[in-house]
Amino acid sequence: MKIEQFLKRIPDFKEIQESPLVLEGRDVAFQTSVILKNGYCQGTGFAQDAKLARQIALSEALERQIVFDLAQSSQKAEFLLDEYPSTCGFAVGYDAESTKHRAVAEAVERWVRSKWIDDRYFLLEFPLKSQEINSLEGWFAKHFTEVRCFVSSNQIVVEGVPHSANSLIVVGLTRNGAFVGSKTVLDGKVPLVSALVELYRHLRLSEEDNQTYRELEVIKHFANNKSLALEQILRATRRPMPEPQLRFLKEVPTGVEGVFCYRALCENFRGWHGNDVRRFVY
Repeated sequence: MKIEQFLKRIPDFKEIQESPLVLEGRDVAFQTSVILKNGYCQGTGFAQDAKLARQIALSEALERQIVFDLAQSSQKAEFLLDEYPSTCGFAVGYDAESTKHRAVAEAVERWVRSKWIDDRYFLLEFPLKSQEINSLEGWFAKHFTEVRCFVSSNQIVVEGVPHSANSLIVVGLTRNGAFVGSKTVLDGKVPLVSALVELYRHLRLSEEDNQTYRELEVIKHFANNKSLALEQILRATRRPMPEPQLRFLKEVPTGVEGVFCYRALCENFRGWHGNDVRRFVY
């Protein structure tokens, strides 16, 4: 991977920031951020390998740049950005097939979140037991008074082939707030740490004062409205949940050799964009 190729696609790039997460005197993971000239963080990556963390951050930064460019182009409607004006269902990666599957997983993840909160479908909950998690997972969990875990297993057909879509949603509670993180994978087990990383990132974003965008408004709202989030979780009692149907799947040119981008979307769901900050969806 040539970093220079990525940075040419991100015109306002300023710098890459990298730092280790140190536990018990050793580096156990790495955080990478791609920072723009205006101070905005366009991409983040977290992994136990420093090189992988950088790849994830650069991929996310490129993904957001692609979405921004498409939204300003004549291809906006072609990729359904007129209906879902967000990064929902986009994925960037270094292998075409796996990137396509990650886009579908992202689409299912957003679909599950909407079915749970908007349509009130029940999700199975299981306890997060401290003795069953490793030190890295525990480090993220300790920033919350309680972490609740919800799972969903669905089947989705991609280009005629059925796949198992496994989703994990983690809800972290603080004294006044509720935060959420999630991850969906096709044909595999969801790594708990992936959902916890997103959960922790949302906690930290709630403390930001120098950035304003739609997702942050919702995060900050629920940072002080825990009871509203818990009410929405409690009312999710409908069964059984339907199966997701793929509505859209298409490759997006990246302009970077050896790097691929896809967008996928499911039928019948509400994206996290919109005007209602009272929905526990972001």
